[in-house]
Amino acid sequence: MLIKNVLLQSATHVFVVCLAVSDLVLCMFSLPVQLHYQLTDIWYLGSAMCRVVFAAFAVPVYLSTMTIMLIAVDRCDANTLSVLLPASYL
Repeated sequence: MLIKNVLLQSATHVFVVCLAVSDLVLCMFSLPVQLHYQLTDIWYLGSAMCRVVFAAFAVPVYLSTMTIMLIAVDRCDANTLSVLLPASYL
């Protein structure tokens, strides 16, 4: 959808899609494993998978945080440029 529609090929739309994907990954993979562990207090997957799963939890959280920051920077730049440059340059 994003690739086919020319109107959606802006930085903000790409950031929002990235944010949605990172949230889906967090909800589909990390949260069910952590919920099971928190409810049962039993870890069946071994110590190596414990390190991998709980380290992988940080990746979507970090990605979401960076994406929100980039959206804010992009919007700030857009607002600043619209004030500083004449309309013919935009």
